[in-house]
Amino acid sequence: MTPGSSGFPPGVVRWTGRALLVLAAVTPVSVKLYTPGVDLEVITPVEPLVACCGLGLLALLVRHPKALWKAGLRVARPTVVAAAALVLIAALSASASGMPVVAWKAFTVRAAYTAVLLGLPLLVLQRDTRWLIRALDVHAASFTMVLLWALWVQTGTGFDRAGAGYTAFPFYTDHTVHSAALVFVLSWVIGRTAVLWRSVRSWQRLLLVIWGMVLLFGLWASFCRAAWLSVGVVLVLLPVALLPQRWRVIAAVATLLAMATVLLLLWRSPAGQTIHGNSDDAGVRESLLSITNTSTDASNRERLNRWRCAVRMFKADPWLGTGPGTYQFLYVAHQRPEEMTYLSVREPGSASRIKRTWSLTPDTFVRSNPQTLYDSGGTAHSEYFLALAELGITGFVAWCALLGCVLWCSRRTWWGPMPFHIRVTGLVVGAAMAAYGIHALFNNYLDDAKLAFPFWTMIAVLQLVRSFVPGDRSLSNARQS
Repeated sequence: MTPGSSGFPPGVVRWTGRALLVLAAVTPVSVKLYTPGVDLEVITPVEPLVACCGLGLLALLVRHPKALWKAGLRVARPTVVAAAALVLIAALSASASGMPVVAWKAFTVRAAYTAVLLGLPLLVLQRDTRWLIRALDVHAASFTMVLLWALWVQTGTGFDRAGAGYTAFPFYTDHTVHSAALVFVLSWVIGRTAVLWRSVRSWQRLLLVIWGMVLLFGLWASFCRAAWLSVGVVLVLLPVALLPQRWRVIAAVATLLAMATVLLLLWRSPAGQTIHGNSDDAGVRESLLSITNTSTDASNRERLNRWRCAVRMFKADPWLGTGPGTYQFLYVAHQRPEEMTYLSVREPGSASRIKRTWSLTPDTFVRSNPQTLYDSGGTAHSEYFLALAELGITGFVAWCALLGCVLWCSRRTWWGPMPFHIRVTGLVVGAAMAAYGIHALFNNYLDDAKLAFPFWTMIAVLQLVRSFVPGDRSLSNARQS
């Protein structure tokens, strides 16, 4: 096998790379189109394109089974095995679900994301990592366009928690999913800046710095407490990965003390002593301090309600859960009146309450954000509790194993005898995954293409640079090739 080849015809590699570039460009700007006749909502155009790529992968399986098998053996690493186990457990859970139509529909979507965004690049690209690097660059640029639009909208709604809520709609449902995607993009742009810094001109360095500053400002303006917390915790953990062993403990303790001092100053301020309601009109200090407020903050109390429902669902089906996608339909019956809030959903949304925001045809339209009507069944507000309820203990273990394998692989990449650009890539992916792992304690988005794309594609990049390109300069030359 020659360098840059994965055993497939060059045309297959090129078309796979181009398909990933298209997916990267359209993912942030895709919108949910709803068809009431069949009660179907499709993220357009990214989900139809993912379906086409999935069919292409099946065609490769038919036409090049031996090449696909050999490619699969070359990438059979613990992270890939954990991802495959998660998909397999989801299939078993769907087959045992009491809501088979819902479960198999949700399984198909999630499995397609995993197969196309992780499996396809791992199997077909392998040594041709420049396609994946370009794809993540394009995704970051496309996302930044959406961010700039959202910030422009926010100038009219206000830079506070209430004003940040739905500025990215209809591209992103609310500020939480938008900020989760933003952290992935921010991590990637910082990593690319570090890799390209010495090889680009001064004006290009300036553009990279401005790009990063815009993303940082967007993170602040999102007023998403989970995103802020995830970035803060990662900053605390970074010294463990970056510094020599003798300095790690000192750096970590110093960072913790600095953060504790900041929180103490915030708490002793007048704003910290007057936290009321769910702080929708709160600023930064009030938003940070409301993280631990479970007595009057309705958002926090509703999360506790959803988590308790997930635990009750897990106890009813402990091994394989209730099936993918079923939580939003089943958790309502597990709620208890004393645990519910005004945000709680009493029954699934009624079709009569669906409103149009923008119409493509009389029968296909972008519906008004159901969250503003408190009319969406919603999910468990946690990847961990969602896996526990829908996939049982087996799915929960597989999900935790996947995150653990990615973080361990990232750490080994940083400390391994590899070129600087590969070590930085490993660190960036690890930081992004650690941040999402923390954010996932409070929200869950991997059934949405907006988050599935950076999540699975970054894992694919990490696996490929570790396995196939210890000396390849494609990471630093991706923009020039």
